[in-house]
Amino acid sequence: MEALGLQKKLQSAGTEITVNEAKEMTDGYFKAYPGVAKYLKDISMQGLKKLELRSLSGRLIKFESPSTKQQRSSIERESKTFLFNHYVPT
Repeated sequence: MEALGLQKKLQSAGTEITVNEAKEMTDGYFKAYPGVAKYLKDISMQGLKKLELRSLSGRLIKFESPSTKQQRSSIERESKTFLFNHYVPT
């Protein structure tokens, strides 16, 4: 989650926080858990390279080949959230 998204989510839950404070929190999290940052980067690159991802439960998402930077960013973002949103614990 980006700092601005974290700030908005916390504010909606009643916690006042600045964007800079949210950035410090996200930076600290990824510093403490570097494997998470690597996983998210790898997954977004896999989505861009293969133009599809499959969740552990077998759900498939396919992407169209991006022709703009905005479309590329969208694939990266969707790739990161897809596997978390469609995870089925065993």
